[in-house]
Amino acid sequence: MSFYEQDKNRIRHTDSEALAAQFVGKRVIAVDLEAQTLSLSDGTVLTVEPNFGGCCGQGDFFLVGLAEADNAITRIEVERSFDPVEAAKEGTPEDKRDIKPDVYRLFVYAEGVAQGQEILEVGGFEGNGYYGTGFEILVS
Repeated sequence: MSFYEQDKNRIRHTDSEALAAQFVGKRVIAVDLEAQTLSLSDGTVLTVEPNFGGCCGQGDFFLVGLAEADNAITRIEVERSFDPVEAAKEGTPEDKRDIKPDVYRLFVYAEGVAQGQEILEVGGFEGNGYYGTGFEILVS
């Protein structure tokens, strides 16, 4: 596989269809924060790999938390939290305006449950965007 071909065992946080294919109809029965894994009811193990920018802190993300989901998942949603207005506030040094934390959360929904349940959170600094952002999930 060339460098540019997508690894079929990796899912980017932006690929909602592939994420749904992994989660919908299953439960998250175990989590291991140290190993950064979610174990699903069908035996699949998902390893969360936060983006590593590789230099200067930009693009570096880290795992904040994982949680189990007792109900069969019917829908997933990835949410990104970032406030560009806050990042550009007057009085913020020019070289610090792009170093505000970004947070990605993966929510799962179940039939009969009104609110989504957060099962995954990563945080970090996208910076100028050149070094990447978010997370990937390795399926095994």
